[in-house]
Amino acid sequence: MKHIAKFMNLRFFVLLFVCGAAGVIAAAYANIYVAAALALILAAGLFRDKRKWLLLPLFLFCSGLYADVAVKENNSKAVAFREKSYTVTGTIDSLISEDGQRADFTIKNLTLDGIKYKGRARVYLDGATDAKQGDKVVFTGAASMYFLNASVPTSVITYNRRIFYRVDTYEISVIGEGGIAAVRERAENAIKENMSPGNYGVVYALIFGDASAIEAETYGAYRNSGVIHIFSVSGLHMSFFFLLVTSVLSFLKLKKTGKYIIALLLCLAYAYLCDFRPSVIRALIMLAIMSFADILGRKYDSFNALGFSGAAILLINPIYLFDLGFLLSFFAVYGIIAFNKYFERPFKKTNAFTTAFTMSISANIGVFNLLNYYMEGLTLIAYLANIIVVPVIAVLFPVLICVLLISYFIPYAGVLLRALDPVLTAMTSLMGFTEGHTRFLKINMSAIGMLLYLVFIFIISRYYIAERKKKTYTALTVAALLLTDIIYSAIVNGA
Repeated sequence: MKHIAKFMNLRFFVLLFVCGAAGVIAAAYANIYVAAALALILAAGLFRDKRKWLLLPLFLFCSGLYADVAVKENNSKAVAFREKSYTVTGTIDSLISEDGQRADFTIKNLTLDGIKYKGRARVYLDGATDAKQGDKVVFTGAASMYFLNASVPTSVITYNRRIFYRVDTYEISVIGEGGIAAVRERAENAIKENMSPGNYGVVYALIFGDASAIEAETYGAYRNSGVIHIFSVSGLHMSFFFLLVTSVLSFLKLKKTGKYIIALLLCLAYAYLCDFRPSVIRALIMLAIMSFADILGRKYDSFNALGFSGAAILLINPIYLFDLGFLLSFFAVYGIIAFNKYFERPFKKTNAFTTAFTMSISANIGVFNLLNYYMEGLTLIAYLANIIVVPVIAVLFPVLICVLLISYFIPYAGVLLRALDPVLTAMTSLMGFTEGHTRFLKINMSAIGMLLYLVFIFIISRYYIAERKKKTYTALTVAALLLTDIIYSAIVNGA
Protein backbone atom coordinates (compact mmCIF):
# COMPACT_ATOMS: atom_id res chain seq x y z
CA MET A 1 0.00 0.00 0.00
CA LYS A 2 2.95 2.34 0.58
CA HIS A 3 3.93 2.32 -3.07
CA ILE A 4 0.31 3.06 -4.01
CA ALA A 5 0.33 6.15 -1.79
CA LYS A 6 3.23 7.55 -3.82
CA PHE A 7 1.12 8.04 -6.94
CA MET A 8 -2.39 8.17 -5.56
CA ASN A 9 -3.91 10.83 -3.32
CA LEU A 10 -5.50 8.30 -1.00
CA ARG A 11 -8.83 8.88 0.69
CA PHE A 12 -9.81 6.07 3.04
CA PHE A 13 -13.57 6.50 2.65
CA VAL A 14 -13.29 6.68 -1.14
CA LEU A 15 -11.46 3.33 -1.09
CA LEU A 16 -14.05 2.00 1.36
CA PHE A 17 -16.85 2.91 -1.05
CA VAL A 18 -14.98 1.43 -4.04
CA CYS A 19 -14.45 -1.84 -2.14
CA GLY A 20 -18.09 -1.94 -1.04
CA ALA A 21 -19.27 -1.28 -4.59
CA ALA A 22 -17.00 -4.06 -5.91
CA GLY A 23 -18.50 -6.47 -3.39
CA VAL A 24 -22.08 -5.55 -4.27
CA ILE A 25 -21.45 -5.85 -8.03
CA ALA A 26 -19.65 -9.18 -7.62
CA ALA A 27 -22.46 -10.63 -5.50
CA ALA A 28 -25.26 -9.29 -7.72
CA TYR A 29 -23.81 -10.23 -11.12
CA ALA A 30 -21.82 -13.33 -10.15
CA ASN A 31 -22.23 -14.75 -6.63
CA ILE A 32 -21.10 -14.21 -3.05
CA TYR A 33 -18.12 -16.54 -3.55
CA VAL A 34 -16.63 -14.13 -6.11
CA ALA A 35 -17.01 -11.29 -3.58
CA ALA A 36 -15.33 -13.48 -0.94
CA ALA A 37 -12.45 -14.27 -3.32
CA LEU A 38 -11.92 -10.56 -4.07
CA ALA A 39 -11.92 -9.82 -0.33
CA LEU A 40 -9.31 -12.52 0.35
CA ILE A 41 -7.04 -11.28 -2.45
CA LEU A 42 -7.25 -7.71 -1.15
CA ALA A 43 -6.66 -8.86 2.45
CA ALA A 44 -3.57 -10.79 1.41
CA GLY A 45 -2.16 -7.70 -0.28
CA LEU A 46 -2.81 -5.49 2.74
CA PHE A 47 -1.81 -7.90 5.52
CA ARG A 48 1.91 -7.20 5.31
CA ASP A 49 2.07 -3.40 5.31
CA LYS A 50 -1.36 -2.00 6.09
CA ARG A 51 -3.16 -4.19 8.61
CA LYS A 52 -5.20 -1.24 9.83
CA TRP A 53 -6.71 -1.07 6.33
CA LEU A 54 -8.08 -4.61 6.60
CA LEU A 55 -11.48 -2.98 7.09
CA LEU A 56 -11.50 -2.54 3.30
CA PRO A 57 -11.73 -6.25 2.34
CA LEU A 58 -14.08 -6.83 5.29
CA PHE A 59 -16.40 -4.11 3.98
CA LEU A 60 -16.10 -5.55 0.47
CA PHE A 61 -17.28 -8.96 1.62
CA CYS A 62 -19.97 -7.65 3.98
CA SER A 63 -21.43 -5.35 1.29
CA GLY A 64 -21.55 -8.26 -1.14
CA LEU A 65 -23.16 -10.50 1.47
CA TYR A 66 -25.69 -7.79 2.33
CA ALA A 67 -26.66 -7.38 -1.34
CA ASP A 68 -26.86 -11.15 -1.87
CA VAL A 69 -29.12 -11.58 1.15
CA ALA A 70 -31.32 -8.63 0.12
CA VAL A 71 -31.97 -10.04 -3.37
CA LYS A 72 -32.53 -13.61 -2.22
CA GLU A 73 -34.75 -12.62 0.70
CA ASN A 74 -36.96 -10.41 -1.49
CA ASN A 75 -37.31 -13.01 -4.23
CA SER A 76 -37.97 -15.88 -1.83
CA LYS A 77 -40.77 -13.80 -0.28
CA ALA A 78 -42.12 -13.06 -3.77
CA VAL A 79 -42.23 -16.80 -4.55
CA ALA A 80 -43.98 -17.58 -1.25
CA PHE A 81 -46.45 -14.67 -1.49
CA ARG A 82 -49.96 -15.89 -2.16
CA GLU A 83 -51.49 -14.00 -5.07
CA LYS A 84 -55.18 -13.53 -4.37
CA SER A 85 -57.80 -10.92 -3.49
CA TYR A 86 -57.10 -9.03 -0.24
CA THR A 87 -58.79 -6.34 1.80
CA VAL A 88 -56.20 -3.57 1.64
CA THR A 89 -55.75 -0.49 3.84
CA GLY A 90 -53.04 2.14 3.69
CA THR A 91 -52.20 5.83 3.37
CA ILE A 92 -51.69 7.41 -0.05
CA ASP A 93 -48.20 8.91 -0.09
CA SER A 94 -47.56 9.75 -3.74
CA LEU A 95 -48.98 12.06 -6.37
CA ILE A 96 -52.00 10.38 -7.95
CA SER A 97 -51.77 9.98 -11.70
CA GLU A 98 -55.27 9.79 -13.14
CA ASP A 99 -57.17 10.64 -16.30
CA GLY A 100 -60.75 10.36 -15.05
CA GLN A 101 -60.96 6.68 -15.96
CA ARG A 102 -57.83 5.16 -14.41
CA ALA A 103 -55.43 6.09 -11.64
CA ASP A 104 -52.24 4.79 -10.04
CA PHE A 105 -50.49 5.75 -6.81
CA THR A 106 -48.54 4.23 -3.92
CA ILE A 107 -49.68 3.58 -0.37
CA LYS A 108 -47.71 3.12 2.84
CA ASN A 109 -48.73 1.73 6.29
CA LEU A 110 -49.89 -1.25 4.29
CA THR A 111 -52.16 -4.00 5.68
CA LEU A 112 -53.50 -6.99 3.76
CA ASP A 113 -56.46 -8.79 5.38
CA GLY A 114 -55.60 -7.04 8.65
CA ILE A 115 -51.93 -8.11 8.66
CA LYS A 116 -49.32 -5.36 8.50
CA TYR A 117 -46.70 -5.65 5.72
CA LYS A 118 -43.41 -3.78 5.35
CA GLY A 119 -42.91 -1.43 2.44
CA ARG A 120 -45.35 0.15 0.01
CA ALA A 121 -47.81 -1.07 -2.59
CA ARG A 122 -48.32 0.33 -6.09
CA VAL A 123 -52.06 0.55 -6.66
CA TYR A 124 -53.63 0.49 -10.13
CA LEU A 125 -57.24 1.68 -10.00
CA ASP A 126 -59.51 0.98 -12.96
CA GLY A 127 -61.83 3.88 -12.27
CA ALA A 128 -61.97 7.49 -11.06
CA THR A 129 -61.25 8.68 -7.53
CA ASP A 130 -61.37 11.84 -5.41
CA ALA A 131 -58.72 10.51 -3.02
CA LYS A 132 -55.60 12.60 -2.46
CA GLN A 133 -52.20 12.40 -0.79
CA GLY A 134 -52.43 11.78 2.95
CA ASP A 135 -55.82 10.05 2.75
CA LYS A 136 -56.24 6.70 4.47
CA VAL A 137 -58.01 4.31 2.09
CA VAL A 138 -59.54 0.84 2.11
CA PHE A 139 -60.38 -1.37 -0.85
CA THR A 140 -60.40 -4.93 -2.13
CA GLY A 141 -57.94 -5.89 -4.82
CA ALA A 142 -55.73 -8.59 -6.34
CA ALA A 143 -52.24 -8.36 -4.82
CA SER A 144 -48.88 -9.72 -5.96
CA MET A 145 -45.25 -9.14 -4.94
CA TYR A 146 -42.49 -7.77 -7.18
CA PHE A 147 -39.31 -9.74 -7.86
CA LEU A 148 -35.97 -7.92 -7.69
CA ASN A 149 -33.54 -8.01 -10.61
CA ALA A 150 -30.50 -5.78 -10.04
CA SER A 151 -29.81 -5.59 -13.80
CA VAL A 152 -33.24 -4.07 -14.60
CA PRO A 153 -33.41 -0.32 -13.77
CA THR A 154 -37.19 -0.23 -13.23
CA SER A 155 -36.96 -3.18 -10.82
CA VAL A 156 -34.20 -1.42 -8.87
CA ILE A 157 -36.16 1.85 -8.67
CA THR A 158 -39.26 0.02 -7.44
CA TYR A 159 -37.30 -1.85 -4.77
CA ASN A 160 -35.35 1.21 -3.61
CA ARG A 161 -38.60 3.11 -3.12
CA ARG A 162 -39.69 0.16 -0.97
CA ILE A 163 -42.55 -0.63 -3.35
CA PHE A 164 -42.75 -4.38 -2.80
CA TYR A 165 -46.34 -5.09 -3.85
CA ARG A 166 -48.76 -4.44 -6.69
CA VAL A 167 -52.52 -4.24 -6.18
CA ASP A 168 -55.16 -3.99 -8.92
CA THR A 169 -58.61 -2.75 -7.92
CA TYR A 170 -61.80 -1.17 -9.25
CA GLU A 171 -62.88 1.06 -6.36
CA ILE A 172 -61.39 2.65 -3.24
CA SER A 173 -62.96 4.31 -0.21
CA VAL A 174 -61.45 7.13 1.86
CA ILE A 175 -61.67 6.45 5.62
CA GLY A 176 -59.41 9.22 6.95
CA GLU A 177 -57.47 12.34 6.01
CA GLY A 178 -54.21 14.06 6.98
CA GLY A 179 -50.67 12.89 7.62
CA ILE A 180 -47.28 14.14 6.45
CA ALA A 181 -48.19 13.41 2.82
CA ALA A 182 -50.89 16.08 3.19
CA VAL A 183 -48.07 18.68 3.28
CA ARG A 184 -47.14 17.70 -0.27
CA GLU A 185 -50.83 17.61 -1.20
CA ARG A 186 -51.36 21.19 0.03
CA ALA A 187 -48.30 22.34 -1.93
CA GLU A 188 -49.63 20.49 -4.97
CA ASN A 189 -52.97 22.29 -4.71
CA ALA A 190 -51.28 25.70 -4.42
CA ILE A 191 -49.22 24.96 -7.53
CA LYS A 192 -52.15 23.53 -9.49
CA GLU A 193 -54.45 26.48 -8.68
CA ASN A 194 -51.93 29.17 -9.62
CA MET A 195 -49.91 27.66 -12.46
CA SER A 196 -50.83 26.78 -16.00
CA PRO A 197 -51.35 23.02 -16.60
CA GLY A 198 -48.05 22.73 -18.45
CA ASN A 199 -46.05 24.36 -15.65
CA TYR A 200 -47.77 22.67 -12.72
CA GLY A 201 -45.95 19.36 -13.22
CA VAL A 202 -42.61 21.14 -13.81
CA VAL A 203 -42.82 23.07 -10.52
CA TYR A 204 -43.96 20.03 -8.51
CA ALA A 205 -41.03 18.02 -9.91
CA LEU A 206 -38.57 20.85 -9.15
CA ILE A 207 -39.65 20.89 -5.50
CA PHE A 208 -40.29 17.21 -4.70
CA GLY A 209 -38.47 15.29 -7.42
CA ASP A 210 -41.67 13.60 -8.65
CA ALA A 211 -41.89 14.03 -12.42
CA SER A 212 -45.04 11.93 -12.90
CA ALA A 213 -47.26 14.99 -13.43
CA ILE A 214 -45.12 16.53 -16.20
CA GLU A 215 -46.70 16.36 -19.62
CA ALA A 216 -44.96 13.82 -21.87
CA GLU A 217 -43.97 16.40 -24.50
CA THR A 218 -42.54 18.76 -21.86
CA TYR A 219 -40.64 15.95 -20.15
CA GLY A 220 -39.16 14.89 -23.49
CA ALA A 221 -38.01 18.46 -24.22
CA TYR A 222 -36.13 18.72 -20.90
CA ARG A 223 -34.69 15.21 -21.24
CA ASN A 224 -33.45 15.66 -24.80
CA SER A 225 -31.97 19.05 -23.91
CA GLY A 226 -29.82 17.40 -21.25
CA VAL A 227 -31.30 19.17 -18.19
CA ILE A 228 -33.61 16.44 -16.88
CA HIS A 229 -31.43 16.32 -13.74
CA ILE A 230 -33.23 19.41 -12.40
CA PHE A 231 -36.26 17.16 -11.70
CA SER A 232 -34.23 14.79 -9.55
CA VAL A 233 -33.84 16.29 -6.07
CA SER A 234 -30.14 15.96 -5.27
CA GLY A 235 -27.15 18.11 -4.40
CA LEU A 236 -28.29 21.07 -6.52
CA HIS A 237 -31.66 21.33 -4.74
CA MET A 238 -30.38 20.46 -1.27
CA SER A 239 -27.59 23.06 -1.58
CA PHE A 240 -30.08 25.75 -2.62
CA PHE A 241 -32.39 24.78 0.26
CA PHE A 242 -29.50 24.73 2.76
CA LEU A 243 -28.22 28.14 1.60
CA LEU A 244 -31.73 29.59 1.79
CA VAL A 245 -32.21 28.40 5.38
CA THR A 246 -28.73 29.43 6.58
CA SER A 247 -29.12 32.86 4.95
CA VAL A 248 -32.39 33.45 6.82
CA LEU A 249 -30.87 32.22 10.09
CA SER A 250 -27.79 34.40 9.60
CA PHE A 251 -30.07 37.40 9.17
CA LEU A 252 -31.61 36.46 12.56
CA LYS A 253 -28.08 36.59 14.08
CA LEU A 254 -27.99 32.92 15.12
CA LYS A 255 -24.65 31.46 16.11
CA LYS A 256 -22.91 29.09 13.72
CA THR A 257 -23.66 25.87 15.62
CA GLY A 258 -27.35 26.62 16.10
CA LYS A 259 -27.67 27.84 12.51
CA TYR A 260 -26.20 24.67 11.03
CA ILE A 261 -28.13 22.29 13.28
CA ILE A 262 -31.47 23.96 12.51
CA ALA A 263 -30.62 24.04 8.78
CA LEU A 264 -29.71 20.35 8.79
CA LEU A 265 -32.90 19.42 10.64
CA LEU A 266 -34.97 21.33 8.08
CA CYS A 267 -32.99 19.64 5.28
CA LEU A 268 -33.82 16.30 6.92
CA ALA A 269 -37.52 17.21 6.90
CA TYR A 270 -37.26 18.24 3.24
CA ALA A 271 -35.50 14.96 2.43
CA TYR A 272 -38.39 13.12 4.09
CA LEU A 273 -40.89 14.96 1.90
CA CYS A 274 -38.77 13.93 -1.11
CA ASP A 275 -39.03 10.27 -0.03
CA PHE A 276 -35.36 9.91 1.01
CA ARG A 277 -34.21 9.08 -2.49
CA PRO A 278 -30.54 7.90 -2.68
CA SER A 279 -29.34 11.13 -4.31
CA VAL A 280 -31.04 13.11 -1.53
CA ILE A 281 -29.40 10.99 1.18
CA ARG A 282 -25.99 11.49 -0.47
CA ALA A 283 -26.43 15.26 -0.56
CA LEU A 284 -27.71 15.37 3.04
CA ILE A 285 -24.72 13.38 4.36
CA MET A 286 -22.23 15.61 2.56
CA LEU A 287 -23.95 18.77 3.85
CA ALA A 288 -23.81 17.37 7.40
CA ILE A 289 -20.07 16.60 7.09
CA MET A 290 -19.38 20.07 5.67
CA SER A 291 -21.38 21.74 8.46
CA PHE A 292 -19.71 19.86 11.32
CA ALA A 293 -16.27 20.39 9.77
CA ASP A 294 -16.94 24.14 9.84
CA ILE A 295 -18.28 23.98 13.41
CA LEU A 296 -15.20 22.07 14.60
CA GLY A 297 -12.79 24.24 12.61
CA ARG A 298 -11.64 21.32 10.46
CA LYS A 299 -10.83 21.34 6.75
CA TYR A 300 -13.64 19.96 4.63
CA ASP A 301 -12.42 17.25 2.23
CA SER A 302 -15.17 16.97 -0.39
CA PHE A 303 -13.65 13.87 -2.03
CA ASN A 304 -13.49 11.96 1.26
CA ALA A 305 -17.00 13.21 2.16
CA LEU A 306 -18.26 11.85 -1.16
CA GLY A 307 -16.67 8.48 -0.40
CA PHE A 308 -18.12 8.45 3.12
CA SER A 309 -21.62 9.23 1.82
CA GLY A 310 -21.31 6.43 -0.76
CA ALA A 311 -20.16 3.90 1.86
CA ALA A 312 -22.97 4.98 4.23
CA ILE A 313 -25.56 4.53 1.48
CA LEU A 314 -24.29 0.99 0.82
CA LEU A 315 -24.80 0.27 4.53
CA ILE A 316 -28.35 1.59 4.36
CA ASN A 317 -29.25 -0.37 1.23
CA PRO A 318 -26.63 -1.93 -1.10
CA ILE A 319 -29.15 -2.06 -3.97
CA TYR A 320 -28.98 1.75 -4.08
CA LEU A 321 -25.74 1.16 -6.02
CA PHE A 322 -27.83 0.19 -9.06
CA ASP A 323 -30.13 3.21 -8.81
CA LEU A 324 -29.48 5.44 -11.83
CA GLY A 325 -30.39 8.60 -9.91
CA PHE A 326 -27.79 7.82 -7.25
CA LEU A 327 -25.10 6.95 -9.82
CA LEU A 328 -25.70 10.14 -11.81
CA SER A 329 -25.65 12.23 -8.62
CA PHE A 330 -22.50 10.53 -7.27
CA PHE A 331 -20.42 10.73 -10.44
CA ALA A 332 -21.62 14.24 -11.32
CA VAL A 333 -20.30 15.40 -7.94
CA TYR A 334 -17.07 13.49 -8.51
CA GLY A 335 -16.67 15.24 -11.88
CA ILE A 336 -17.18 18.66 -10.28
CA ILE A 337 -14.75 17.91 -7.42
CA ALA A 338 -12.06 16.53 -9.74
CA PHE A 339 -12.25 18.86 -12.73
CA ASN A 340 -14.10 22.11 -11.99
CA LYS A 341 -10.95 23.91 -10.80
CA TYR A 342 -9.23 23.09 -14.10
CA PHE A 343 -12.05 24.63 -16.15
CA GLU A 344 -12.29 27.73 -13.94
CA ARG A 345 -8.63 28.68 -14.54
CA PRO A 346 -9.16 30.42 -17.93
CA PHE A 347 -11.71 32.78 -16.33
CA LYS A 348 -10.17 35.69 -14.43
CA LYS A 349 -13.48 36.29 -12.67
CA THR A 350 -16.29 33.83 -12.14
CA ASN A 351 -20.02 34.54 -12.10
CA ALA A 352 -23.25 32.53 -12.18
CA PHE A 353 -22.95 31.80 -15.90
CA THR A 354 -19.25 30.83 -15.96
CA THR A 355 -19.79 28.65 -12.88
CA ALA A 356 -22.79 26.96 -14.51
CA PHE A 357 -20.70 26.38 -17.64
CA THR A 358 -17.63 24.91 -15.87
CA MET A 359 -19.74 22.81 -13.50
CA SER A 360 -21.81 21.50 -16.40
CA ILE A 361 -18.68 20.38 -18.28
CA SER A 362 -17.16 18.86 -15.12
CA ALA A 363 -20.36 17.02 -14.15
CA ASN A 364 -20.82 15.69 -17.68
CA ILE A 365 -17.29 14.26 -17.65
CA GLY A 366 -18.28 12.33 -14.53
CA VAL A 367 -21.54 10.96 -15.96
CA PHE A 368 -20.45 10.57 -19.59
CA ASN A 369 -20.52 6.77 -19.70
CA LEU A 370 -23.75 6.53 -17.69
CA LEU A 371 -25.62 8.90 -20.01
CA ASN A 372 -24.15 7.10 -23.00
CA TYR A 373 -25.26 3.69 -21.69
CA TYR A 374 -28.67 4.43 -20.16
CA MET A 375 -29.88 7.31 -22.35
CA GLU A 376 -30.23 7.83 -26.08
CA GLY A 377 -26.69 9.14 -26.25
CA LEU A 378 -24.76 12.37 -25.72
CA THR A 379 -25.54 15.84 -26.98
CA LEU A 380 -23.48 19.04 -26.97
CA ILE A 381 -26.63 21.16 -26.66
CA ALA A 382 -26.80 20.07 -22.99
CA TYR A 383 -23.90 22.39 -22.12
CA LEU A 384 -25.66 25.45 -23.54
CA ALA A 385 -28.97 24.46 -21.94
CA ASN A 386 -27.35 24.02 -18.51
CA ILE A 387 -25.66 27.44 -18.73
CA ILE A 388 -29.13 28.96 -19.05
CA VAL A 389 -31.24 26.67 -16.85
CA VAL A 390 -29.03 26.24 -13.76
CA PRO A 391 -28.77 29.99 -12.93
CA VAL A 392 -32.53 30.34 -13.53
CA ILE A 393 -33.25 27.44 -11.16
CA ALA A 394 -30.86 28.99 -8.61
CA VAL A 395 -33.25 31.97 -8.47
CA LEU A 396 -36.55 30.12 -8.99
CA PHE A 397 -36.04 27.35 -6.43
CA PRO A 398 -35.68 29.50 -3.27
CA VAL A 399 -38.53 31.77 -4.43
CA LEU A 400 -40.81 28.76 -4.97
CA ILE A 401 -39.88 27.32 -1.56
CA CYS A 402 -40.61 30.63 0.18
CA VAL A 403 -43.96 31.13 -1.58
CA LEU A 404 -45.09 27.55 -0.85
CA LEU A 405 -44.09 27.88 2.83
CA ILE A 406 -46.06 31.11 3.14
CA SER A 407 -49.07 29.66 1.27
CA TYR A 408 -49.12 26.70 3.68
CA PHE A 409 -50.11 29.09 6.48
CA ILE A 410 -51.75 31.78 4.31
CA PRO A 411 -53.47 29.96 1.42
CA TYR A 412 -54.15 33.15 -0.56
CA ALA A 413 -50.40 33.78 -0.83
CA GLY A 414 -50.29 31.08 -3.50
CA VAL A 415 -51.31 33.71 -6.06
CA LEU A 416 -47.68 34.90 -5.96
CA LEU A 417 -46.83 31.81 -8.00
CA ARG A 418 -48.64 33.35 -10.97
CA ALA A 419 -45.81 35.86 -11.38
CA LEU A 420 -43.43 32.94 -12.06
CA ASP A 421 -45.66 31.27 -14.65
CA PRO A 422 -44.31 33.29 -17.64
CA VAL A 423 -40.70 32.52 -16.58
CA LEU A 424 -41.39 28.78 -16.53
CA THR A 425 -43.29 28.97 -19.83
CA ALA A 426 -40.31 30.73 -21.43
CA MET A 427 -37.88 28.17 -20.01
CA THR A 428 -39.99 25.27 -21.28
CA SER A 429 -40.28 26.91 -24.71
CA LEU A 430 -36.51 27.31 -24.81
CA MET A 431 -36.09 23.61 -24.00
CA GLY A 432 -38.48 22.80 -26.84
CA PHE A 433 -36.33 24.91 -29.18
CA THR A 434 -33.04 23.30 -28.08
CA GLU A 435 -34.64 19.85 -28.38
CA GLY A 436 -35.35 20.58 -32.04
CA HIS A 437 -31.62 21.19 -32.58
CA THR A 438 -30.42 18.21 -30.57
CA ARG A 439 -28.20 15.62 -32.24
CA PHE A 440 -27.34 12.54 -30.22
CA LEU A 441 -24.00 10.77 -30.33
CA LYS A 442 -24.17 7.13 -29.25
CA ILE A 443 -20.88 5.38 -28.46
CA ASN A 444 -20.83 1.60 -28.17
CA MET A 445 -19.06 0.54 -25.00
CA SER A 446 -18.97 -2.71 -23.01
CA ALA A 447 -19.02 -3.00 -19.20
CA ILE A 448 -15.20 -3.23 -19.33
CA GLY A 449 -15.14 -0.05 -21.41
CA MET A 450 -17.27 1.74 -18.83
CA LEU A 451 -14.81 0.68 -16.13
CA LEU A 452 -11.86 1.81 -18.27
CA TYR A 453 -13.52 5.21 -18.70
CA LEU A 454 -13.78 5.60 -14.90
CA VAL A 455 -10.10 4.66 -14.59
CA PHE A 456 -9.22 7.16 -17.32
CA ILE A 457 -11.00 10.13 -15.71
CA PHE A 458 -9.35 9.24 -12.40
CA ILE A 459 -5.90 9.22 -13.99
CA ILE A 460 -6.37 12.64 -15.63
CA SER A 461 -7.80 14.11 -12.41
CA ARG A 462 -5.79 15.87 -9.70
CA TYR A 463 -6.15 12.82 -7.44
CA TYR A 464 -3.68 10.75 -9.45
CA ILE A 465 -0.19 11.91 -8.47
CA ALA A 466 2.65 11.19 -10.91
CA GLU A 467 5.28 12.90 -13.04
CA ARG A 468 3.76 14.59 -16.07
CA LYS A 469 5.41 12.13 -18.49
CA LYS A 470 4.34 9.05 -16.50
CA LYS A 471 0.81 10.41 -16.07
CA THR A 472 0.57 11.11 -19.81
CA TYR A 473 1.79 7.61 -20.75
CA THR A 474 -0.62 5.98 -18.30
CA ALA A 475 -3.54 8.05 -19.58
CA LEU A 476 -2.67 7.26 -23.21
CA THR A 477 -2.42 3.54 -22.42
CA VAL A 478 -5.84 3.45 -20.78
CA ALA A 479 -7.27 5.63 -23.57
CA ALA A 480 -5.93 3.15 -26.16
CA LEU A 481 -7.56 0.24 -24.32
CA LEU A 482 -10.81 2.22 -24.10
CA LEU A 483 -10.70 3.03 -27.83
CA THR A 484 -10.07 -0.65 -28.59
CA ASP A 485 -13.15 -1.58 -26.54
CA ILE A 486 -15.25 1.03 -28.35
CA ILE A 487 -14.16 -0.19 -31.79
CA TYR A 488 -14.70 -3.85 -30.83
CA SER A 489 -18.14 -3.09 -29.35
CA ALA A 490 -19.11 -1.15 -32.49
CA ILE A 491 -18.10 -4.10 -34.70
CA VAL A 492 -19.96 -6.63 -32.53
CA ASN A 493 -23.13 -4.53 -32.24
CA GLY A 494 -23.01 -3.64 -35.90
CA ALA A 495 -22.64 -7.24 -36.98
